[in-house]
Amino acid sequence: MTGPSEPRQPGGGDPGRPDDSGQLALLVIGFVLVLAVLVSVVITASRAFLYQRSLASAADGAAIFAANQLDEAAFYASGAGEHLPISAAGAEAAVADYVARNRLAERFDRFDYRVETDGRVVSVTFVATVALPLVGAVTDRYEDGITITTVSLAVAPARG
Repeated sequence: MTGPSEPRQPGGGDPGRPDDSGQLALLVIGFVLVLAVLVSVVITASRAFLYQRSLASAADGAAIFAANQLDEAAFYASGAGEHLPISAAGAEAAVADYVARNRLAERFDRFDYRVETDGRVVSVTFVATVALPLVGAVTDRYEDGITITTVSLAVAPARG
């Protein structure tokens, strides 16, 4: 038989040991904070990635549209060769039409574009800014958004 038990300490531990009650609550709060930061980073990165993919897709479509603008004067002067000659003015007009038809300036923040061609290859550059959904301690230096630039190239082959 044992004698009467000693009174228990509030932490349930030995009388000489310090009280550690409430430590689990601090640990849970710490894990919740770390989880919240990770979720914020994942949401922000996903938004930027999807925005970039959408902008790149639009640039690809515009480049293909621009590559179909035949420079008739160059074509009739020297023929096709391996690639059909691309009209610089036609490519610029085609991209402007593509941007307007697809309302890219409305879909993308601070949208701008540039079209360049050497007569054989057309380059379409789209620039836009993605606003971050959760601006906080991790992303506060990007409160104005992240500028995304995408470049698409296209050629017009004479033979398929």
